[in-house]
Order: sequence, then structure tokens, then C-alpha cells
Amino acid sequence: MIGYKVDISNLYKEYKKIVVINNLSLIIKPGTITGVCGSNGAGKTTLLRIIALVDSEYKGSVFINDFDVEKSGKLLRNDIGYVPQEHAMYEELSVKDNLKLFSLNDKQKTDEKIAELSAALDMKEFLKKKINTLSGGMKKRVNLAMTLMNEPKLLVADEPFAGLDSIQREKVIIYLSKLAKKGVTQIISSHVDESIEKLADNIIYMEEHSKQ
Repeated sequence: MIGYKVDISNLYKEYKKIVVINNLSLIIKPGTITGVCGSNGAGKTTLLRIIALVDSEYKGSVFINDFDVEKSGKLLRNDIGYVPQEHAMYEELSVKDNLKLFSLNDKQKTDEKIAELSAALDMKEFLKKKINTLSGGMKKRVNLAMTLMNEPKLLVADEPFAGLDSIQREKVIIYLSKLAKKGVTQIISSHVDESIEKLADNIIYMEEHSKQ
């Protein structure tokens, strides 16, 4: 698999006259892991939402795999996996059923991915449990697994380590590292800690902007 390249030029974003991202330019090479760090309000989530094609209101240009997302975003959508901080799951259904519903693959491939991800992310013991019975750390891993069901070429993950203990974090790091070796480009927001420093090839530090 060849991951996607991300090329951002002069990205500018504001909310109600508050500058969130101020003329950011960067290039992310295919198959690399980029950490996005900074304090709350620094624009990390906004940057990830733009790259993941969730937020389209900005100035500047964003090219993914040499496609201008403003014009050709629909062509890229199925190859981009976005893991938001909020859990987007069916609370009354089991973990396994949520994974099945999110999968775009046939039954055999879906079953194979569930087995792979449940083993890699240590979810076997609660596959049959309903989402509303899980702890925050469990939900975090399910949220990540749902996105990885469809084998994205670009993974955009917002604070995937939040709420995980050291053992769980290590399992996630190991699996994401394996994905990188397969060519999956990854952009991961996090507070500056051992997890992101251990995992990322490059780290971007973002600072909060004041009112204009």
C-alpha cells in the first residue's frame, strides 16, 4: 500500500474573528506518522477536521495525494479514516455489531478485520458487550478500530491515546507502527508525551492565537 501525501499551503481559519490557524504550510510524506501537539485551543482538532474533509470553511489550499480537496474531496473520502475525540457509535449495539455496520467490506473480509483488530487492540474480551457498558478507554479503542475496518490510506486521529492506560497505549502504538510500515500515512493529535514522541516521525507544535 502507498499512503497519501498531504500538502497544505497558507491555511487560515477563524471562528467569529478568533484566529485558529494562521497561514500554516506543511508537507506530510506518504507512509509517515506526524504528531500534532499543542495546548487546548491551539487549533489541533480544526487542522485534523480540515485534513479529514470534515471542515471545508477555510482559506488556503489542501492537496491530498495531489488532489485539491476543495474540488475533488469526494474521490478521496473512502480512503481517509477519521477518528474524532467524540465517540460516534450505536450505544445499544455490541462492539462487534458496530464494527460490522461501519465496514464497507464483504462478510469474509469484515470478519477477518474484526479478528485482527480485536487481537491487536486487546478488545476480544468485550466484543459482545454493548457500547453503553464500556469504559472510556474501551470506547477509545473501539472508535479507532471502527475507522481501521476499511483500511484507510490516510489515518487522521484526534487524541487516540486519551483515557488509555500504559499497556493499552503500547498496543495502539505497536499497531499504528505496523500500519506505517505498510505505507499508511498518519496524522495524530496528542499532548506532548511519550506516546506521540515514541510513535511519530515528525511533530508539529501549534500555539493558540489571540483575538484579532
